[in-house]
Amino acid sequence: MTIAEIAEIMSVSYSKALEEVRALYPHRVKRGRVPANFTSDESAKIMLNIKSKNYGSTDEGMTISELSDFVGSDYHTVARWVRNIKDDTSCNMQVVERIRAKKGSPKNPARYKLDEVLFIAEKGLGSPISDLLKSNAEQTQSFHYVQNESNQIIQKPYYDIEKTLAETAEIMRNVAIMTQNHEMRLQRVEQAIEKDKAVISGLIADVPEKSTRSMLNQLIRAAAQRDDRGYRELYRELYKEYLYTYSKNIRQSADNRGISVLDYAEQTGEIDNLFALAVKLYAVGGAK
Repeated sequence: MTIAEIAEIMSVSYSKALEEVRALYPHRVKRGRVPANFTSDESAKIMLNIKSKNYGSTDEGMTISELSDFVGSDYHTVARWVRNIKDDTSCNMQVVERIRAKKGSPKNPARYKLDEVLFIAEKGLGSPISDLLKSNAEQTQSFHYVQNESNQIIQKPYYDIEKTLAETAEIMRNVAIMTQNHEMRLQRVEQAIEKDKAVISGLIADVPEKSTRSMLNQLIRAAAQRDDRGYRELYRELYKEYLYTYSKNIRQSADNRGISVLDYAEQTGEIDNLFALAVKLYAVGGAK
């Protein structure tokens, strides 16, 4: 990473970045047209040094709050990193002892120097902080650094307003087209359903309902076929059972009028009773 790239990422002037580079790596500053290139770790140290001075630190250190802003985490998470380091005996004990010795209060928070900040951040992130800075550098088109009301340098997303509006308008157009197509398909389905309903209603209207007499005949024929008995035999048996059930000789009454029994039953309204008795006698599971 060059000095110019570092200056762009940290939103400082080239001369400001150059000043920090000379303080940390005086032998790396090249004269002439070929810019100096720094490794990710070197770039990390330069950026952290710039950031600590932007926060107004007199000892070139950072507070937990400032460090949390820089790594994109919350205060309590970074504070937990610090506590874990204080309890860790497997780390760089020289740095750990310095971190343990830090005392602070809400009004006067502890500040951590450059190597301590790197140590805390790398332990907490689980990877070199240079990886974070490299990621930030790759996203310079999507993010930029600004100074907030507390004079802190923070990372904020960079929005291309015209591009965003154009993309939003395109999405809205696509949604409108999809909605219109969906409504048209739904309308066609509803029209087809209504058409089918009309056709079915017309077909049903043309089919006459079965009369009780027809259903009685159908029942007697089915019973005769099932039980291998004669059709007329079952009717004679039905009329006999009707006499015992309703105390009326329906067959004799029909003969007196000179008409068939079923004609007589229909005329007198007794066809329903006759059919109900037939169901009881001859339907599947009925009395034998």
